[in-house]
Amino acid sequence: MAFKPCIPVLVTALALGAPGAALADVPEGGGVPPREAAPLAAPELRLKAQARGDFVARRLALLDALGTAAPDALGPPLLDLAEFHVARGLGYEAGSFLARAQAEGLPAEEAPRVAALALLQRILTGRADSLGQSDPLLSHPDWPAAPHLRAMVAVSGGARLSELAMLEAEEAAGALPDRILEVTLPVLLEAAVESDYWEIGHALAARMLAHSALGDSAAFHYLLGRAAERGGEEVAAFDSYLRAARGSDAWAHKGRLAIISLAVRTEALAPRERLTLLRQARWRWTRGPLGARTLMALAEAEIALSHRIAALEVLNAIGHSYPETLYAQKAATLAEAQMDAFYAHGLAGDLAIADFVRGHARIAADYRMEPGFAERAEAFADHMLANGITGLAAREYLETAEFLAVGQDLGLFSETEAMRDRLRLKRAEALFAGGQYALAVEVTRGPLLVPDPEIATRLAALRTDVYAATGRDRELLDEAPEDPARDYLRQRAEALFAQGDWTAALAAYEDVWAGEGAAMPPALAAHMLLAAHRAGQAERVRELAEALPRLDEAPGWAAIAARLGRQRPDIFPLRRGVIEAAIGEGRDEGDTGG
Repeated sequence: MAFKPCIPVLVTALALGAPGAALADVPEGGGVPPREAAPLAAPELRLKAQARGDFVARRLALLDALGTAAPDALGPPLLDLAEFHVARGLGYEAGSFLARAQAEGLPAEEAPRVAALALLQRILTGRADSLGQSDPLLSHPDWPAAPHLRAMVAVSGGARLSELAMLEAEEAAGALPDRILEVTLPVLLEAAVESDYWEIGHALAARMLAHSALGDSAAFHYLLGRAAERGGEEVAAFDSYLRAARGSDAWAHKGRLAIISLAVRTEALAPRERLTLLRQARWRWTRGPLGARTLMALAEAEIALSHRIAALEVLNAIGHSYPETLYAQKAATLAEAQMDAFYAHGLAGDLAIADFVRGHARIAADYRMEPGFAERAEAFADHMLANGITGLAAREYLETAEFLAVGQDLGLFSETEAMRDRLRLKRAEALFAGGQYALAVEVTRGPLLVPDPEIATRLAALRTDVYAATGRDRELLDEAPEDPARDYLRQRAEALFAQGDWTAALAAYEDVWAGEGAAMPPALAAHMLLAAHRAGQAERVRELAEALPRLDEAPGWAAIAARLGRQRPDIFPLRRGVIEAAIGEGRDEGDTGG
């Protein structure tokens, strides 16, 4: 849609929606706490008097009074200074004087005044949402400001008030000085607009228009925009939001977000344009619920365009900056879904390996210590190993195990030992696959964190695989596991054969033969026969030659058969054709005899 400049008219903007709505009673169970008898007397404050006159002159006069007070009577003049700063809207300074006054000691009759100033100080410093509506002062029948402040506290805490409660709040506004109304009026007008209380909204808007600091404020223009938007006047709403957005406070930032939201809703802004604007808006306001709301809008815009990694970075920022909030809970849920989608695509091969690696690294930087991430990291490393990227896989297994250990020490995880043992085994396998034999052996050594016979056996087998691959026969033979696996029996036999210990090698091959029978690999069978021959066990050679039907499949068997056939031709009656056919091959492989 095309927007055109428009100057919103106060009465028109606030009359949109449901004009002339009748005042309603307080709904049952909602809105305003019952007015029970207050234990404190009504506070006697001089806020309006303190708000008048020259700031510097009045402050100096109060400081002079403090300076001339007796050492045991400093509480009352400090309390006067606290009240002065509340009246002038200086909440943090007021808090310092109030704390000092209470520390010095105050007469009992000052208790209502202290309680009222403490309440106002929290409102001025943006902590109205932390005040309970059950505070007796908020229901005090003799404190004129109570209805206004009661509504402010309720609305800040997320309550929706009745029209009657809002009407009382508007009528009680005259009991407070402008600096306090500068904080409360916009909040109450927003509540009236969002609740479609148009008559009360008109009255509150009139007060804002007459207020020296609010009449042309970002808050006023933003709220005019909200009223116009709720009434269907989108062009007027946009114009008001635009004027609000030129400011620098929270209301101006609300105006910026409202412009984006309205433009998206009216299809005047494409998804990528929305994302660009939200990325810019992110840094314009970075605190409080509004900051969290901005980040959540940005995360949702990233998700809408399938920018999962960017979305996860924003969601992580929400969790860290606004913990224990509804925004953080929603962010955690969205983050789980985005990680599930990312790793599902990566493991299925839908992502290029380079993109998967880069994305995982960015996610890991933020989510390493989150529950459930270790399993994702393990799956990532498994995928890398399956694709031959052994070094990266080994590093990922190691880092994941180390973070699990640190997390358990910090109390973030529990019972990670079994997974860390599994990762240790996988790391050793990745190192072996990548030819890093020395490091692979080191990883296999040492006890497990949790006894697991299967993992212990696989670590031992991997160690012997390294020894066999690197020709370290002595280390292999020294292993001697209690329950040797099939591969170890084969490797041990081959190591003894390589050392020329024919009798021991034959015995080791016999162990393999006992376990595998005819399934024994032809190469090992050939070596077994040759070991028997060199050990001088002719009868065993004859028995084996008859019992091993697959010898002719063994690499180099022709050479072995030729050599044995020339020496004892009578033991190979069934193999003579094979031997004669391969005699030339046998000589090529090293038989140079004549």
